[in-house]
Amino acid sequence: MVVIRASTEYVRNILGSEVFDKIEAFSKVMGYEYEAGDEIKIEFNPDRPDLFSFVTLGDAIGKFYGIKRNDVYNYTEGNIAISNENNKAGRPFIYAFIAKGKQIGKFLSDLIDFHESISENVGRNRIKAAVGLHDYDKLHFPLKYGKNDLNVKFCPYDEDKERSLEEIAVTHEKGKLFIDLAKTGNQVYVLEDVNGIISVPPMLNSRRTRINNETKNFLIDITATNKESGRKLMLLSMYYFISLGYEVIENTGILNSAPFSQGFEPFRLENITKIAKSIGNELENKDIYEYLKRMGYRIKNDSIGIPFYRVDVMGFVDLVEDISKARGYDNITEKEIQLKSFGYANERNKFSNILSEIMIGMGFQEIMSFFVTNSKNVGLGDQKQAINILNPKSQDFSKLRNNIFPEMLEFFQRNVRRSYPQRIFEIGRVLAEDTEVEHLSFAIADSKNGYSYIKGYLETFLKSITSKDYFIESSNSNRAIIKGRGGMILLDEIPVGYIGEIHPETLTNYELVNPVTVVEIDLYKLYSAIR
Repeated sequence: MVVIRASTEYVRNILGSEVFDKIEAFSKVMGYEYEAGDEIKIEFNPDRPDLFSFVTLGDAIGKFYGIKRNDVYNYTEGNIAISNENNKAGRPFIYAFIAKGKQIGKFLSDLIDFHESISENVGRNRIKAAVGLHDYDKLHFPLKYGKNDLNVKFCPYDEDKERSLEEIAVTHEKGKLFIDLAKTGNQVYVLEDVNGIISVPPMLNSRRTRINNETKNFLIDITATNKESGRKLMLLSMYYFISLGYEVIENTGILNSAPFSQGFEPFRLENITKIAKSIGNELENKDIYEYLKRMGYRIKNDSIGIPFYRVDVMGFVDLVEDISKARGYDNITEKEIQLKSFGYANERNKFSNILSEIMIGMGFQEIMSFFVTNSKNVGLGDQKQAINILNPKSQDFSKLRNNIFPEMLEFFQRNVRRSYPQRIFEIGRVLAEDTEVEHLSFAIADSKNGYSYIKGYLETFLKSITSKDYFIESSNSNRAIIKGRGGMILLDEIPVGYIGEIHPETLTNYELVNPVTVVEIDLYKLYSAIR
């Protein structure tokens, strides 16, 4: 998930009262989490990177509620003198554009936060692509993107003296995080102007070209491992500046190129009635077009134009989703499904339903999480079973999970301020030995929690479904569980799962204070053991 936050006064100041008053209502359209007090906190799903700032969110709100209509973009072509000498190393692609306008002033922190967010999410934590922001008026052209040695001296944006890149790589916070992305062997690729280094992509920018509240003209550079990632970050960054009324200048002609026509990508829809059919309700063409316009699309002569910054839109399904959001999911009329035959419950599904009732009867609350998860959660399980998602939208959803209990730790993390004890369970799919299986996992978070506490629940659970004896073998190798406070669950000598108390180091990684205990059971193995 992506979180943006700022003081309520600041957000009202940069958006204006009319747009500010619509933030909560718009959350019901887009489905983001909204919290308000002295501070505004908004939590987005990672599939809408164009909304990851208060400026661009305000632009979307303005268009949706008719406060703002801006289908003409302040864009021109110009020559940016930059040479690229990197055509083979890990980040061979570089893009750049200039944004000219008024002093950035109060929007500075929002500008920086937005570009950090898109570099982290769309750029995969800067691995695939990253953005650099520079004060254009402090540059001396031409620019060069080329190699340099690690002993070259450079002054980072947050320091006041030059140091060698080799030293910066082991002492500076950003250096330690990103030096491996910046260097190739014993050399690094740097962005330079006539007077020296202005950036070590994707690690650090220089102090000499650092932006501040008085900056009014910007140079934005995007370095990437592939063209598509670089293109997405460039379009998103352009959108931010255009939303503020800046003139955008670049020399690729991207907004005048074939895929776009002054900021909109034409979408061919052979039969618009397919949209109504997909939603399941009768819709007039004029209503469909109106919903799309409210979501920022351009409608011209019955043709649909996708906004250039909507890098998440890949086809017909995304249009249907946007229309459904604009219309409101509550306005979709339910229809009875007509079946020509009668179905019957799968035996294993019936078994899962019985187990769910048992867990609820023991006082546990059922949750549901995604089969797709992140590296952090997968790292608590069997790494050999980890499968990556090809070209994921976000690092939050980049791998298939191999256990359920890490999702429960995230649940406890999100609900750390709720009352205790917290007792939850989930029945869901996981990856095991290159195939999907179903697991039951239950967990407890409480200050008085411990291994013996959850062991009593496990015993009650097993007695509810079988008269067979169980045994806990203390040789469990799961590193997330404290050694000696957990083990493998054997039922009739068949290993069906594990139980244990979560290690304090793991609790710290999930920002948890209270002890957490878990049980995770393979339902296929359990079903076989009790038959």
